[in-house]
Amino acid sequence: MSEYLKIEWSAIAANDLIGIADYLIAAESVEISNLVCQRILDRIDTLASLPWRGRTIPEVRELSMKEFREIIVPPYRILYKIQKNKVSVIGVMDGRRNLRDTITERVLIAPEE
Repeated sequence: MSEYLKIEWSAIAANDLIGIADYLIAAESVEISNLVCQRILDRIDTLASLPWRGRTIPEVRELSMKEFREIIVPPYRILYKIQKNKVSVIGVMDGRRNLRDTITERVLIAPEE
C-alpha cells in the first residue's frame, strides 16, 4: 500500500483559486466557475498519492530545484513543492500569461517544512 502525502495550500495559492473563480463567474457563469475549480481541486488531490507526476517547472529548471513541480488543468498551471511528508500548493495561474517573474518569486519564497 502506498503512502499518501498531506496536501497543504499556501494563502497565495488559495487566493489564486478564489480569483479564478471570481473571474469565471463574471466572464462566464457560476456553473462554469464551479466546474473549472472542481477540476483544479480534483487534480490537486491526485498529488497526495502521485506527487512526482508533474513536470519540473520550466521557469526554475536552471535553478536545479526539482522539488518544485507543476501539473496542468488547461489553461491553468498548478505549482507545488514536494516535501518530506506533504505537498505544498504554491500557486494556481493562468498559463496563457507570461509568468516567469511571478513563478520564480513564488518558488524562492515557498513555505519551508
